[in-house]
Amino acid sequence: MNYLDEIDKDVLDYFSILEPDFPELITEYINTPEMIHQGYISVSCGIIYSDLFDNKFFYSSLDHSIAVALIIWHFTHDKKQTLS
Repeated sequence: MNYLDEIDKDVLDYFSILEPDFPELITEYINTPEMIHQGYISVSCGIIYSDLFDNKFFYSSLDHSIAVALIIWHFTHDKKQTLS
């Protein structure tokens, strides 16, 4: 399973804003079972389960981790910092 092949188009577009040239070095780490599990955990603090909010967008812990890695890669191009 390649997480990036099944990701929501809006999230993928967001990633391309953060770093237009997606670093392939993080792909093998994204697709580990431990990281894939993070793809099912929301960072919305539970508001997706409430009727009080009109939440139209699911943003996972994995999406957040990838976004942070892309920002770090964009500014440093350092493999160790990006993966940490």
